[in-house]
Amino acid sequence: AYEQESIQMISKQFPQENKLRILAYKGELPVGILDLIVSASAMEIDGFGVLDEYQRQGIGSVMQSFVAQIAKDKTIILIADGEDSAKDMYIKQGYIFISYCYQILKEHI
Repeated sequence: AYEQESIQMISKQFPQENKLRILAYKGELPVGILDLIVSASAMEIDGFGVLDEYQRQGIGSVMQSFVAQIAKDKTIILIADGEDSAKDMYIKQGYIFISYCYQILKEHI
């Protein structure tokens, strides 16, 4: 039952052919995820994460290398959270910082 509900939920999130979900496994355990939005000229990495206890083991780097391989000549876009601890990893892997984007969250209004 849960498995079927999960499949239906993911299918609703990804009804378009231009979206892919990529999972990284350590053995049989899923430890990393990223969503990939594909256009004619670019691929955007979205919803990218690795479980805390599996970070700093190269899993995120392997996932991004995989995206680079399938992107070929397309531009790869990655919008990172301003407080994202992985910013240094992105720069080390060759991503170019372009600009800041500010976000404000209103609560208890």
